Amino acid sequence: MNIVIGNAWPYANGKLHLGRIAVFLPGDILARYHRMMGDNVLFISGSDAHGRPVKVKAEDLNITPKETLLKYHEEFLECFNKLKFSFDLFTNTDTDYHKKMVMDFIISLYDKGYIYEKKSLERETGRESNHLFLALSRFQNDVKRIFIKQQGWRENAQSITKKYIDEGLRDRAVTKEIDWGVDVPLDGFSDKKIFVWIEALMGYITATAKCLEGTNEVIEDYWNDEDSRIYLVHGKDNIPFHTIIFPGLLSALGFKNVNLSIMSSEHLRLEGKDFSTNKNWAIWVDEILEKYNVDSLRYYLISNGPENSNTDFKWRNFINSNNYDLVLEFDKLYKNIIINGDLKELDLSEKKKILDLYFSVGDKIEEGEFKAALKDVFSYIKEESKKKGPSINVLINIANILEPFMPNTSSKIKEQFNIKESIWNLIEVKELPKKLRYKPIFEMIDKKNIMEEIKRLKDNKV
Repeated sequence: MNIVIGNAWPYANGKLHLGRIAVFLPGDILARYHRMMGDNVLFISGSDAHGRPVKVKAEDLNITPKETLLKYHEEFLECFNKLKFSFDLFTNTDTDYHKKMVMDFIISLYDKGYIYEKKSLERETGRESNHLFLALSRFQNDVKRIFIKQQGWRENAQSITKKYIDEGLRDRAVTKEIDWGVDVPLDGFSDKKIFVWIEALMGYITATAKCLEGTNEVIEDYWNDEDSRIYLVHGKDNIPFHTIIFPGLLSALGFKNVNLSIMSSEHLRLEGKDFSTNKNWAIWVDEILEKYNVDSLRYYLISNGPENSNTDFKWRNFINSNNYDLVLEFDKLYKNIIINGDLKELDLSEKKKILDLYFSVGDKIEEGEFKAALKDVFSYIKEESKKKGPSINVLINIANILEPFMPNTSSKIKEQFNIKESIWNLIEVKELPKKLRYKPIFEMIDKKNIMEEIKRLKDNKV
């Protein structure tokens, strides 16, 4: 199966905080899982380079919008690498490749009559000006058809999408008077740029095309085939863009057999309050990863993910989840198995239980139930901890199942046994390496850090 996983594109106007990472993390889980299933995966995203937010930030920093883009794009790349996000491509919307393809799309839509000219009032200047509009209303039935055949969309996506469809789709402006963005490839619009909402959404298509460059595959294999699947991973605020405007745009471009899975998260809060970059009420990714294990962070963000309702990042809960779940439960089992070194063959009931776990966890991942999937794994870990001398093959399969969630932990365990394969199925080894050495993967975090981190958070608040 061909799989596209499109993470929302963060604006290149500020650092990444954990509120945004909680929304993005499901994309990496999906990508790693589907690769293990043997699917053809394209995991894509990038920096949203244009629009007024980037221009305003550039003015604040007294640098150009281009320099602002490059500054934050490099920071994004560094953060995602540290978080072990397995992007096939993390690009940005200011590349020549993206801009050329967007302009070609605009010309095509204009030639088909799906983009038209009309006078419109400029909000900033209060004067009338000629603008381009996308005839989104013409694709009401296409958007409705995509919505009707959807399966597993979260409640927030379903309710918001239904509201827009019931009210009727409205045409959307394609151009904007701004000097930072993609040029309009039509005469008479040299003083305008393509509105960021439409060219950023097109980024999913241009990034796919870039990934397929030099291969025998074409975009239609991924975006216009009923046997393919597209996951769009984003926050609640971006739902209408991904469930209404983007499907309409895809239909206008000729992609009518789109199989969309919408992974729309609610909000992660911080110690009872909303994240706020302006007030510096935030936990910045680069700072937390200097002090804490990346898989401890991934584990907590997944198990406390805002899938269907708002959740709260609390320092006490984060540190307790590391100390109890990862050290006293998981690392204890890991230590016992390594020290005992028992390679007994799994019996039929053990094999069935492990295979059932693969099926259960895999189904929940595909349905966007990441918290429940991870809970299943740790319930199995707790169950095995109570047994005397569980087999090394139990540990190996736990590590394998954890790969989408906690890739560092998985690779450290699998490397000990020279396991290079990455497949979503039961694994058994027949012989052990000469030496097995236990080295803790997770370590206790001093509980005094709880008050220290909360104090630091309050002291830094603006």
